[in-house]
Amino acid sequence: MVLGGLLLTTGMWAQTPAQKLIKRLKAIQKRGVMVGHQDDPIYGTTWKWDEGRSDVKELVGSYPAVMGFDLGKIELGSDTNLDGVSFERMRREIVAQHERGGIVTLSWHPWNPVTGENAWDPSGEAVKAVLRGGAQHRKFEGWLKVMADFINSLTTADGTKVPVIFRPWHEMNGAWFWWGGKSCTP
Repeated sequence: MVLGGLLLTTGMWAQTPAQKLIKRLKAIQKRGVMVGHQDDPIYGTTWKWDEGRSDVKELVGSYPAVMGFDLGKIELGSDTNLDGVSFERMRREIVAQHERGGIVTLSWHPWNPVTGENAWDPSGEAVKAVLRGGAQHRKFEGWLKVMADFINSLTTADGTKVPVIFRPWHEMNGAWFWWGGKSCTP
């Protein structure tokens, strides 16, 4: 039975993976801080692409509590992100981080939909173009679907969805991205 967005089974409230993550984050904040690292198991200070490595793990004995990855270029149909990380490898590392009990964040630096340049090109009024009625709205909707399909593909072997903290449009008060402070209003 579904009640208030929660599934009721055998007298217990079953929560979605996202709801469990939120509850966990609330509990953790009372205990201390978590260390995070971008692309941690993909490359480090003196190595790149090795399997099973992590600068944090080599230094302190465990993987960081939080790992971040970027989805930039997924919208273009690329096999690798803007840092050259394979999306297949990223998927494996995200699932592994979740199975270790870690937390995953995903940022997204989509290319400028107007100019075709990278996310750091603020020209072309891209924000206006991607909104409903804008010249690039359909393109952007397609990009959102590709990105959402990837996130929805993040599942464990038993089919459980891996919860992630999705953080698009970061640093939006700066002027260096096409979605930044000079391209739109708060």
